[in-house]
Amino acid sequence: MSANILFITQSKHTIDELQKINQEEGNPYKFFFAQTSHTALNIISDNVITAVAIDLSFAKFDSPGLLSILQYDFPNIFRLCIFSAKERQKFIGLSKYFHKTIKFPLIPKEVLKTISELVNLSNDQLDPVLIAKINELGTIPVLPDIYLRLEKEISSSNLSMNRVAEIIQTDR
Repeated sequence: MSANILFITQSKHTIDELQKINQEEGNPYKFFFAQTSHTALNIISDNVITAVAIDLSFAKFDSPGLLSILQYDFPNIFRLCIFSAKERQKFIGLSKYFHKTIKFPLIPKEVLKTISELVNLSNDQLDPVLIAKINELGTIPVLPDIYLRLEKEISSSNLSMNRVAEIIQTDR
């Protein structure tokens, strides 16, 4: 079940946290780290990468450009998003590019579980052409159900903060 996972982040703190997870006993994955799109693409061309996780917390990072490249040039690579509550709006705009999310703060068990789910999909010996076609489905509009429900409730003339809280609770 070993797989190579590439994390793209400019945060030293995030890299340190991920390196601790990488060194945990029982972690079957090899982690790579990049701070720029250029470095990430070099790592991808030199290694067989199963998944790429992109940290949305840095405005300078050209995530839409890299995500388009990954989607069309490397459709067999799964795409993960790492984000915090303050990047939620940015994530919604880019959600069509991602297969899974990892939320800050990073919880080792959750990070490994999320990666494991994607690796298991890639290990199911699915037809590579089919996987590539599924990964290219970024053109259909994708908005999380919770976001749509929340937007509907907030726009309602009969706004209820209790209902808003219930909707938010289902997002955990």
